[in-house]
Order: sequence, then C-alpha cells, then structure tokens
Amino acid sequence: MTTTVIYPVGIQLHAAALNDQGAAAAWDDLNGALLQGLRVKLGQIADKGVLAPRWTVDRAAEFVWTMVHPATWRLLVVECGWRVEEFRHSRREKVYRMLFAPDLAVL
Repeated sequence: MTTTVIYPVGIQLHAAALNDQGAAAAWDDLNGALLQGLRVKLGQIADKGVLAPRWTVDRAAEFVWTMVHPATWRLLVVECGWRVEEFRHSRREKVYRMLFAPDLAVL
C-alpha cells in the first residue's frame, strides 16, 4: 500500500483518538505495531554493528517513527507541497545520516 492511501486513514484515526476511546486504542495498537516492527528491524541492524553507537534500538525506532508519522507527511506533503518522492528521499537520507554515521554530531 502506498503512503498516499495510508495517510488519510492514519490522520483521521489520529484525530479521532483525541476524543474516542476506541479510536485511541486502535491508534495505540497501530503505533505499537509500527514501533515494534521498527525495533525488530533496527535490532537486526544493530546486531550487524551498523547502527551508530550513540543510538539505542528503542531511540532509533522512535526517531524513525517520527520521520514517517502521518502528521509529518501532512506538514510536508499536504501543507508545504512536497512531492511524494521528495518526502521519501528526504526521510531515507535523514534516517541514514542520523542512524548510520558514527561521527555525525547529534543536533
């Protein structure tokens, strides 16, 4: 599924979670599944010695999650007019630079 299909559902669920317990539970489940998946993948990367030493697997997963969050998509693609490919490239570039560059200063 592409991000353009997922975005409307994700952003509506996120908004509904503010006032609806069922939506909040679904949002929490979705976030939990995404974070767990990121932790597994980043754990595999860390096991290979590729993850920069300043990152824990948990913090790296949280960082990546914020980079692809529906609110981030909305701000850059919908409100600022970024092209979808521009968004994807910028996320990949930032994640690679932050997570895999051992000498990069933490901002």
